[in-house]
Amino acid sequence: MLFSPRLPGLPRLFPLSCGCRPAAAGALDGPTRAFIGRGWGRPLWDDSSAVASCSAATENSLLERLLVITVLTCRGTGEPLGSPANLLAAVTNGLDPAKYEIGPDVDYPASIGPANPQGRLDGCSEQQSIDAGVLALIAEIQSTPNLVGILGYSLGALVVNRFLEAKARGQFPDCEVAWAATIANPLRAAGDSIDSVSVGFGINGQHASWPGDIPVFEVANPVDVICSCPQDSPLRTLADSISAFGFAELGGWSADLIDRIRRNQWQPTHSDLWLHPIRHWRAWSQAAAHMDGYLRGGAHNAAYRTDGYCDRLVAILNEFD
Repeated sequence: MLFSPRLPGLPRLFPLSCGCRPAAAGALDGPTRAFIGRGWGRPLWDDSSAVASCSAATENSLLERLLVITVLTCRGTGEPLGSPANLLAAVTNGLDPAKYEIGPDVDYPASIGPANPQGRLDGCSEQQSIDAGVLALIAEIQSTPNLVGILGYSLGALVVNRFLEAKARGQFPDCEVAWAATIANPLRAAGDSIDSVSVGFGINGQHASWPGDIPVFEVANPVDVICSCPQDSPLRTLADSISAFGFAELGGWSADLIDRIRRNQWQPTHSDLWLHPIRHWRAWSQAAAHMDGYLRGGAHNAAYRTDGYCDRLVAILNEFD
């Protein structure tokens, strides 16, 4: 019986078969007498040169297939499912086809209230989107025979976060992942970046533990406040009832709010304002600049394409072995 070497994500031993159905015992004579199992775990009798040739060809094809990583994408808030204009296409379009096949765009709502691909006023919440996204991501991982790489942008990065945190707690052991990468992660931990310079951490805080055996590559524009928010930024507490990221995506950050802050028409609530007036003035001035970059400067979207962030991630992933 012929067996393959051990490869990640597959049984330790499995037969290499050309997929033919077995004939009845004794129905064939001479070198054509072979019983060939179909599917994993059934035997392969290779007592003929024809069967051996079939097995060798199948083995080569199968091994080539198993060396390919399927890339799954988790898009950002409001991006249409599978659209070639989505930000993560700037990564997938550059991946080496000898190493990667581009799998499905994970089908989850990508919604924070009315900020959703369909423009519905009753769109699901940020947390509902994340919960649905994790379940959809797990289903996609389990449905592919290959190891997978996972890409997440913005809200999609929160989906990747929660999945990795669950993996670290021992959940979903059957979901084997080659690597994960996030862009503009609202839960980026301080210091996590493919670049040498990083600022602050995610506007929603910092993620919990991730599995130590899964490489994770974080892409963070230092002036994108969604993933690079200073620790003492007032933007973290600007909204009380929803996350700071959700507040921004829902339009809570507006040109009028920026103008009010810059003209000192915003009423801070810090109890130590009068003890450290310069520090607070600087913090709010910086907050206004960050909001402006998010709204009009492309810091949370276009900059990742135009300033080389996606290109640097592509180079890292194409070198991944």
